[in-house]
Amino acid sequence: MKRILVFSLIVLSLFGFFHQAHAGWIKTFGSPVGNYGFWVELTSDSGYIVAAVYSDTTIVSALREPYKFDSMYFVKTDTAGDTLWTRKVEGSTARCIQETKDAGFIATGEGALVVRLDPDGDTLWARSFSSPYGGPGYAYCVRELDDGYIITGVNVARRNEEWTDDLLLLKVDTNGDSLWTRSYGTAGKFEYETGYSIQVTSDGGFIVAGQGPEDGLWILRTDSAGDTLWTQLYKLGDKDFNDRAYEIEPTSDGNWIITGGVDYDVIFNGALLLMKIDTLGDTLWTRIYDYGDDVDVGRSVRQTPDGGYIVLGSKEYSYYGTGAIWLLKTDSLGDTLWTRTYGGNPNDRGDCIQLTSDGGYIITGFTRTYSTSEYNQTLLMKLDSLGFVSVEEPVTHPVTPVTHWEITQSPGHQIVLKFSDYPYGFRADIYNASGRKVDEISTVQSSGMITWGKRHSPGVYFIREAVSPASAQKVVIVR
Repeated sequence: MKRILVFSLIVLSLFGFFHQAHAGWIKTFGSPVGNYGFWVELTSDSGYIVAAVYSDTTIVSALREPYKFDSMYFVKTDTAGDTLWTRKVEGSTARCIQETKDAGFIATGEGALVVRLDPDGDTLWARSFSSPYGGPGYAYCVRELDDGYIITGVNVARRNEEWTDDLLLLKVDTNGDSLWTRSYGTAGKFEYETGYSIQVTSDGGFIVAGQGPEDGLWILRTDSAGDTLWTQLYKLGDKDFNDRAYEIEPTSDGNWIITGGVDYDVIFNGALLLMKIDTLGDTLWTRIYDYGDDVDVGRSVRQTPDGGYIVLGSKEYSYYGTGAIWLLKTDSLGDTLWTRTYGGNPNDRGDCIQLTSDGGYIITGFTRTYSTSEYNQTLLMKLDSLGFVSVEEPVTHPVTPVTHWEITQSPGHQIVLKFSDYPYGFRADIYNASGRKVDEISTVQSSGMITWGKRHSPGVYFIREAVSPASAQKVVIVR
């Protein structure tokens, strides 16, 4: 029987490609001159809390007096992402926030600052644990304990008359008073050892993921007093460049999943890392996802109810001057099921992801593409279970160039896709009806025509252009 290509040029919101189960939305927050979201948590009232950086001056002014004009910035929203309140704590930058047992919050950031907030966001106390040697330090991650809080980050140290950065582990009580402090590192003058993520282990100890000696990915396991039980150093990329872990999370089988980045040269060549280790730090499997000529990095990972993983990352420092927020869904062995990209500007970045009660995801980071000003703004994006978002809230001032693509009918077993005004080339992902990515289209040409579908089976497909993930075109091939 003669094949007939039947297609409809239906522009669909991302959440509605295959079902209407979960609505999505995009929100941006902050000052008109620069904001950066780093952490999001679900709250007990079914809303969200975001920890971010609020800039009160332009980048040029800030370079003259760094950090003077930055503040910790906290945004509390309801379940629809609408703002309930915002709070600023001046003189620092927020990197992590957790809801406490009393529905308040504990947050950390630059200057090794630890801040305790009540449920309305008002400051109860603030403590700085900067290095006695004058270095600012940084508290990257905090977890609540029964008797206080455990914090990891980086602090300046001086050993053998040499300066170095050490991984910081700090325990404070419920009033913010220090119970103990531990530093971990080597005497190397140029070593940069830091903890980016910490978890409490089943025996009451701690496991920290970050960057260690020789620019390797470093995992540190301690007891409840911070004394070292074991460490593991992993070199996965070029031996002369950086490997680092940005987040570690427990898995349902008692092991650990890690995401981060692997570098291969000085610029424009890095890959997103997903690695599973056992309770002793031995590698169970490693997956490296390389998008191309840019620095791909994973910044947040969670295990999903199906036993797989959802990874939030970014495509950064591209040779072509573009970037994007990158979402990657894998099975339990780290094999890719689907990927999504959002935005298309070098200043689009994803930093933290959480699972939501409806089976979807909430992410934060920062964006220029969706910003309502010419500078970066904190991004809060709600996605459905397949990583799609609706377009009920249009971009007010999109920075990416105006682009155009369409599908032209062609008799037979393939389609012709026309595109124009893509200065960095055209790329589109193709999904089947179940949401699995089955192919992609890419070319370095800024305008032209592409044929697709000759070797694919009849059925329903969705073609989504990479720069504008809020729209797609549906194609149905029928015999």
